[in-house]
Amino acid sequence: MIDRALMYSARRKQSRVFVQQVAGALKDGNSIEAIAIAERNKKSHIAKVVATGLPNSQSAFAAGFRC
Repeated sequence: MIDRALMYSARRKQSRVFVQQVAGALKDGNSIEAIAIAERNKKSHIAKVVATGLPNSQSAFAAGFRC
């Protein structure tokens, strides 16, 4: 039980740091840097989603897909 609490705390902390780091990269329009930041943050659940989603969205927009 304590192990889970420690793991959850570490992941939550890394997710908070990740969000701050990636926000700056995305504001500057640097999605490649945002992907690199996501890949460095292995414990963050949010980083895993961003690392998966950003390359997919880039290829979709390069192909001419519009929302």
